Order: sequence, then structure tokens, then C-alpha cells
Amino acid sequence: MPTVRAALVLAALSLYAAKVAGGGPRAERGDYDVTFRAPSASPQETLPLGNGDLAANVWVDKNGILRVLLSKNDAWSADGRLLKLGAVAISLIPRSLLPGRDFVKTLHVANATISVTNAEGVHILLWIDAGANVMYVNVSCGSGEGQDAQGCDVGVDAELWRTHTRPFAPGEQAAAHGSNCEQHVRAVRADSVILPHADLVWFHRNLDSIIPDLLQHEGLSIGGGGRWGGA
Repeated sequence: MPTVRAALVLAALSLYAAKVAGGGPRAERGDYDVTFRAPSASPQETLPLGNGDLAANVWVDKNGILRVLLSKNDAWSADGRLLKLGAVAISLIPRSLLPGRDFVKTLHVANATISVTNAEGVHILLWIDAGANVMYVNVSCGSGEGQDAQGCDVGVDAELWRTHTRPFAPGEQAAAHGSNCEQHVRAVRADSVILPHADLVWFHRNLDSIIPDLLQHEGLSIGGGGRWGGA
């Protein structure tokens, strides 16, 4: 049975990659599983994964694309906005394999995994390592009716929306905690993509910070040795 295994790896606060990985848990079915038997009509119909630090929203859209929206507890921007890390679109080739017949997507609460299966022999298992900021996506296909000899390939694409630096749009400033400091430049900064690269890697770098402005506004400062103290 042809098998492709891939992992989404969060190497640091602002570094992500797609790499090959093996092993992992099995789906544990239980009384509290959450199951969808059709692709998601919108991103609101997602299933969650997380380890308390790294988190993901997972769904399969009507075009058969498995989408993963990544987030992290401390991914703060220079303006004090808690940013989503980015999204990854995972597609099976041939594309007709998803959603396929008898599509089932399930969140297995017992061991915090998400499975995606269908009658075409597709089996996808996603989980986030409890002790490390690593998300795994295990894809198997080729064991269903009429698909034994076909198998599949897996395509992975980054979906980034911070493509250029720009001022805040109306309503965006509300998410920037403390950005009422007028002297601070309030803007959405662009992500950076490392190309060419054997893996899929992008990062977001804060070139400045709103924290010094906030400290000055509150009459605080950082003294010698990095200790907090009055101004």
C-alpha cells in the first residue's frame, strides 16, 4: 500500500517547515468523538487540535483540500497583536481522491487526533505532539475499492496573507494591545519566505516592539541587569 507521511514542524516562534516523519498514534474512537460526514462549507466548520501552546484548526473544503490554520500562544507582533502563524493547504494527487465516497472527518477526543477517511482508501491522521511544538500529518491511500494500484502523491502549499507591509485597515487596531501610543508605527508587517529551500519555510520577524513605548507611557523602565523599576 503506497504511503506518504509528512509533518508540519514548528521549529521556533517564527519558523515553520514541512518535513518527512514516521510513526505516531492511532485514532482512538470514543463516545465523545465529533464527526462530520461532509466537507466543510466554510472555515467555521473546523476541528481543533493543540497541546496548550501550538494549536491548529483543521478542515477539508468542498474542493477536497485539507487545510490547517496554525497558531501559537506567544506569537505576538511588534504591535502587540497575537498573530496566526499561517495556513497550509494539503492536496492529494489525483485530486479526485478527496472528498470521495463515504467521507468521514472525526476529532478523537480520547487521544487528541483527527482522522479523515473515505471509501477510496484515503486515511489521514493529524496530531500535535504533547511535549514538543510539532504537528504531524500522516497520509495513506491506495487501499480502497478500485484504487489498489493507484496510490497518491501529496502536495503542500503555504497560504500566507501578510505578503507586504501596510498600515492597519479599519478594525485591525482593536487587536493591537497598547497600540494607543501615538509615537509607535502601527502596521501589518510582511512574513518572509525562504526560497529556494528543500522544505517549506517561512517566518515573521519583529524589527521593533511596542513594549518600550508602553513602559515609558506607564512610567516604567528596565534597569541594570534587566530588572524592572520605576522611571
